[in-house]
Amino acid sequence: MRWRPYISWTPHEKPSKSSQPFRIELRSLLALKAHRSVQLTRSSFYAHGNKSRKLLAWVLKTKLQRSFIANILDGKWKQCNATDDIAAAFCDFYSNLYNLTPATGTSPYMREYITLNLPLTVPNEAGNTLEEPFSPAELSLAIKTMPKAKTQTRTD
Repeated sequence: MRWRPYISWTPHEKPSKSSQPFRIELRSLLALKAHRSVQLTRSSFYAHGNKSRKLLAWVLKTKLQRSFIANILDGKWKQCNATDDIAAAFCDFYSNLYNLTPATGTSPYMREYITLNLPLTVPNEAGNTLEEPFSPAELSLAIKTMPKAKTQTRTD
């Protein structure tokens, strides 16, 4: 790394008259550069008669690709490439970070709120069965009792 002299300039000091032409030239160069970049953007977006659909789609696609996570290392230093693995790694990381426990069922506070504030339309016995998962026997019975060859068809 090269040594650079330290030059300080405070706002209350007036710049020397010898540097004024350089400042004016620098300002004009920066303005010219900004003008050229705006002109390039306009010409690329509106080159086809103000139809910027393809270019705008390309810009959005590249922006989405830049924000896409291709792979990460999980807590066990294993590389995850699949989307489900990446999502699981993020869930594990934040669960460990905030000491979260997996949610099981309804919390007692929520049950108390529901019983106090909502009118009871389902008896308690039936309400408890709504929270239980379906058993394989119930699923097979539901599938067997469905009418056969009853699919929705489109009518034109």
